[in-house]
Amino acid sequence: MQRTSGSAGSVTVRYDTFDGSAAAGSDYTAASGTLTFAAGETSRSIVVPVRNDPMVEGNENLLIVLSNVTGGASLGSRSLAVLTILDDDASPDGSGIIHIRTATVMVNEADGSATITVERTGGSAGNVMVRYETLDETAMAGSDYPYWTGMLTFADGQTSQSIVLPIADDAAVEGDESLLVLLREVVGGARLGTQRHARIRISDNDRSPEEKGIIQFSEVAYRVSEDARLAMVTVERTGGSSRAVMAQYALFDGSATAGSDYTQQRGTLFFEAGDTLQRFAVLINDDDEREGDEVLYLALDHITGGAQLGVQHCATLTIVDDDTGPQGTIQFGAPHYQGNEASSALVTVQRTGSFSGTVRVDYTTADGTAIAGSDYTTVSGTLTFAEGETTMVFTVPMMDDTQAEGDETLALALMNVTAGSQIGTQRASVLTILDDDAPPQGILQFSSDQYTVGEEGSAATVTVERVGGSEGVASVDFTTADGTARAGSDYTPTTQTVAFAAGETSQTVIVPISDDDQIEALETLTMTLRNASGQAVLGTQQRAILSIADNDASPDRFEPDDTCAAAKWGPVDGTPQQHTFDPADDVDWMMFDAIAGTTYQIEASVPPGSPADVRVELYEQCAGTLSDEQNHVFAPGVRLEFEAPRSGPLFLKVTNEAPASAGPQMRYAVTINAHAPAPALERWSSSPGD
Repeated sequence: MQRTSGSAGSVTVRYDTFDGSAAAGSDYTAASGTLTFAAGETSRSIVVPVRNDPMVEGNENLLIVLSNVTGGASLGSRSLAVLTILDDDASPDGSGIIHIRTATVMVNEADGSATITVERTGGSAGNVMVRYETLDETAMAGSDYPYWTGMLTFADGQTSQSIVLPIADDAAVEGDESLLVLLREVVGGARLGTQRHARIRISDNDRSPEEKGIIQFSEVAYRVSEDARLAMVTVERTGGSSRAVMAQYALFDGSATAGSDYTQQRGTLFFEAGDTLQRFAVLINDDDEREGDEVLYLALDHITGGAQLGVQHCATLTIVDDDTGPQGTIQFGAPHYQGNEASSALVTVQRTGSFSGTVRVDYTTADGTAIAGSDYTTVSGTLTFAEGETTMVFTVPMMDDTQAEGDETLALALMNVTAGSQIGTQRASVLTILDDDAPPQGILQFSSDQYTVGEEGSAATVTVERVGGSEGVASVDFTTADGTARAGSDYTPTTQTVAFAAGETSQTVIVPISDDDQIEALETLTMTLRNASGQAVLGTQQRAILSIADNDASPDRFEPDDTCAAAKWGPVDGTPQQHTFDPADDVDWMMFDAIAGTTYQIEASVPPGSPADVRVELYEQCAGTLSDEQNHVFAPGVRLEFEAPRSGPLFLKVTNEAPASAGPQMRYAVTINAHAPAPALERWSSSPGD
């Protein structure tokens, strides 16, 4: 930290770190404190400890903010700095980092498919393969989409691949649904990045036609002072907001240049059902050059979810040069404001340091726990400080409802100060709306809307809280209901009355969990609060989800299936893969990716006590002709050797030749080895579960 334009006397300044893409605790150790500059001292330093993890996550950043200067000094324009943590975990051989480009993909049920782009960054040397798999959320495999898994292959130099997932167009009115596509593992030297999954949102088309709106910029021209460091751009949806939609935005050079005047970026705005406004930030670089005002261009494209682009899908952002002499600092008069329901909060904005010339600054509100339209009225506008004027105000109207919901908050922000001035450290503030509907007996609700317990935990502890008042006694009824978890087999149904004595603000409920031996996905149940007693009332968090995590790992790597198309991937390293013929006419398919000219050995062995009679057949494709085969016939085992005729997948069909017997005793194992040096990208696959 530097002290310029004077060094008389002792001054202090506070510093704090804030998360950006880097997270305190995992990527760095949070730092805060007060620096003291002695008389004549012009430079001080702070240390931010950076943590060295093994994750391939790309470069990450955090913010360092200066505030609360004492001793007569003032903050300069560089009161905020960005610290970039350079990732040192990229693949040393240049094979790159594999990650999904976009965290959310939105499609309509009628589109027929969803496309997920997988990228390879930080290097593209060599052949690389990555396994992917789908996972249910509210969308269900088999009815909303087919369970999908496979391998993507990146050739040497290739940096992008796509997963195309079919989407079912049914006639059920089911609302919007979602599923996950996950990257599981990479072979060939590359490593997985931090963006390892994408959420696909499927928009339901089986309901009466509804307006989804028109997406466009709220203004055709935006302005921001160079020293504001941040420009907030508003995108609006008009003409309807009944469904969730997405829009992408991008920045392009005009007279302003990416890298020197602003930070180049692309991004995605997500409008939930009912949302009419979204904002994104443009990072501005504050230099010392007198270069005049500069312009960059903003554009919207790739609208999904049924909305349309409006005519105002392009806009300009003017960066106003601040290197023409100071005109003061603009900031909120306080970090916090408050007001009662059915009143208007008076918000002050102050100008300090210099009062020459006319200065304008934009202000706006944004939702916190308070919601625009139901708790307060959105306001935004421009304040104009005439020469010598030091204080201006604007008001935020707050609505009066009859719902006991506790105190709620909204955010206030200043932006786009005009040339020659700057926004101070108090550029944001919080307005608290004081609830006037809370009874003295309080508001009863869950402490969270999500709880998780391991199946082996035997019981889940759920907290019910009492806020806004604790006079006298109060009670509320607690019940559980099935989701994907089933009462009696996965958990014990629980119904009880939760009682609060006078002054008590928290109680717990125990939900017993059953530890079974079944292999099953994450299961959920719903917990509900009803019938608050006396003058106590229910809060907004009346329902919560309890998730039960399974602890029963499969003893085999795969699950039963007898179709070639369902084969999954596994390593070609000579490790025996255990399987069982069940039922008697079971047929198991396996697959591996061969390299032309390499000799492979396939061994099928039968452990003592198993009467399995194994026939192995080799095919070049699922519907192809037989290339080679061998039968076990109670000999030491199958040993099939061959030279791969081409590079690509080869298929093994394993058949039970003793169909009179089946079940757990019909065990066998399969191994695959390469007799020539095998590239790391070789994989083999088994039909799920055997």
